[in-house]
Amino acid sequence: MSNGSIKMTALSFNEAIENAKLQARQGNIGEVRDLLSKVLVSFAEGTRAHLDTVEKHRYTGQENTDLPQAINSELVELYNNEQFTQVIERAEDYLSSYPGSYNLWNIMGAASGRLNQFEKAIIAFRKVIDLVPDSPQAYCNLGNALIDNQMALDAVQPLKKALALLPNYPEAHYILGNAYHALGEIEEAIVNYDWCLKLDPKLYKAHHNRGHSLSQKGKTEEAIHAFKTALDLEPNSAETHHLLSCVLMNSGRLKEGLEEYEWRWKMPNRVLGYRHFSQPAWDGITSLEDK
Repeated sequence: MSNGSIKMTALSFNEAIENAKLQARQGNIGEVRDLLSKVLVSFAEGTRAHLDTVEKHRYTGQENTDLPQAINSELVELYNNEQFTQVIERAEDYLSSYPGSYNLWNIMGAASGRLNQFEKAIIAFRKVIDLVPDSPQAYCNLGNALIDNQMALDAVQPLKKALALLPNYPEAHYILGNAYHALGEIEEAIVNYDWCLKLDPKLYKAHHNRGHSLSQKGKTEEAIHAFKTALDLEPNSAETHHLLSCVLMNSGRLKEGLEEYEWRWKMPNRVLGYRHFSQPAWDGITSLEDK
């Protein structure tokens, strides 16, 4: 690079942090801040910061199932054992006998979502709405699937319908916040996360996503508080520790940020890994003049 600037994509995040530590030990605080600021922006572009809208939870089925209990139990067990393809196949078989079962369509939608087959999930959840049009959860499920299918704008209407049916529904506010965040309407996202947390202050994922939205608006201290509150609820969340480290280091609080960054590698099943680039990694010392 003829201007001598650092090509940050040549570094993995971990290597950049090590280089920053070296610069810090040498007393080059200005270079440390510049290095961290650039690499955090670069790294954030390739990192999933917002939590998934489709939760990886166990499926309990509807309290008032419209299926024989044996069939309902079979499908629920398959789902909870993560045999999602089998769930869909078995549910499709049962549709010939129970074509109007919203439970069949609902679990088919949930299983399709877990397989990232979002278009199939959308079809299934629309069918659920046709069968039970007054179900707030059905509209939330549809909103989730639409967001996951990169159709956040289309998700807003069903999520507002869920809230019209049940105004004090924290999950609907949370998912609507996710939709607005995906649309870049960050203030609206924060408003909905705030409503969600008024109704359910212990919803970890809402604190996490609210922190991410606040950080995008430059509200650093509020974002830090949101992430720390999330960690009070889920202390072992690698995603939250990671985002908190980014916000802290970008605000110049290097020691705290580095501690948060180092923490996430302690988890045996960490979600976030190294990024790999085609360019050779810069060692932090060799001159890049005319490179």
